[in-house]
Amino acid sequence: MSNKEKSVLVPKLRFPEFQGGDAWGERLLREVCSVLQGYGFPEALQGKRSGKYPFCKVSDVSRAVAENGGELVAANNYVDDDELLKLRAKLIPKGATVFAKIGEALRLNRRAYVQRSCLIDNNVTGLKAIDGVADDYFVYLLSQLIDLNMHCGGAVPSVNKSTLEEIEVIVPGPVEQARIADCLSSLDELIAAQSRKVDALKIHKKGLMQQLFPREGETQPRLRFPEFEEPWVESKLEDLCESVSSGRDQIDSEGLFDLYGSTSIIGKTKNSSFNGERILVARVGANAGMLTKAKGSFGVTDNTLVVSPNQLIDIDFIFHYLGSININKLIFGSGQPLITGSILKNLPIQVPVDAEQRRVSACLSSLDALIIAQSSELEAFEKHKRGLMQQLFPVTAEDKE
Repeated sequence: MSNKEKSVLVPKLRFPEFQGGDAWGERLLREVCSVLQGYGFPEALQGKRSGKYPFCKVSDVSRAVAENGGELVAANNYVDDDELLKLRAKLIPKGATVFAKIGEALRLNRRAYVQRSCLIDNNVTGLKAIDGVADDYFVYLLSQLIDLNMHCGGAVPSVNKSTLEEIEVIVPGPVEQARIADCLSSLDELIAAQSRKVDALKIHKKGLMQQLFPREGETQPRLRFPEFEEPWVESKLEDLCESVSSGRDQIDSEGLFDLYGSTSIIGKTKNSSFNGERILVARVGANAGMLTKAKGSFGVTDNTLVVSPNQLIDIDFIFHYLGSININKLIFGSGQPLITGSILKNLPIQVPVDAEQRRVSACLSSLDALIIAQSSELEAFEKHKRGLMQQLFPVTAEDKE
């Protein structure tokens, strides 16, 4: 379908003051915002951890999305005015939208919203609304609807300035843009607040685990429930388990049982090699050392170790204990990270009496339940935003095909 044949629609959901008003118009991205370029960042200028201007790399953009609700306020590197002159660089203004323009990070379609004047390196690009034509936050929202995978080319995915400028977008007038931006920015603030709540709970749990379990080189925890005074006793993990083995099941679309991979359920299998509860440890690759708990009748792939505690030990206690230590220290191999069953079997573990095991695991499990509940609420907010954006932004007839 040619550009002329595209029919522009009004959104399904529109604020009352705009109902029956002008239809949204199709424009090129360069008519709505300026495309901003990044700069090479000489190694000699890197490493400055404070300064007047953040110098943002792709990793800083990703961290802003993952940890700060998309707001870009800081970076790992900074420059001052004298370095700005050396670079002959123009600052990215507050209110711009920035994102990776090359490599695998491009495929993730992460967008960050700049909260202070900064620089970006040449693997990052930015968008800044044209005054009187577009609203900054609306551009930030609009950019989240652009899938860069549809516009990149080459063996290494990348997009350039001219390609971005020619992307077609559908926009309303500036007043309606501002109304949409105001609505969704309020929702983004709610999402960011909920995300901070979840992160705070996770940090609290991490700190509590450091107190409830002995630290490396120590035999007793620093924090104990008052009713327990007996010393913890050291054992090897294999002495607390019926077995520590590798999975062996294979995926089968006709299978009836869940099949666990290194981090989660990946499909079905015909065999249920395990019944009850087990602790799964990713054995190989980038996820090596990651913990999962499985329950019921299930199979496990060969890239995962299965820890089967005996009936004399509380499985939740062992699960939390393994989560409290730096299990990555057990991993070896640079090309393909690996952790073996024999290494796990010989892992020393300090163990209290049964009642204290259950008390510790109950405390941490209740905190886990709270984290899950708050994470579910965060997911609900994010799902609501995605649904609302689908209603507040129209699609063309071509998009619907």
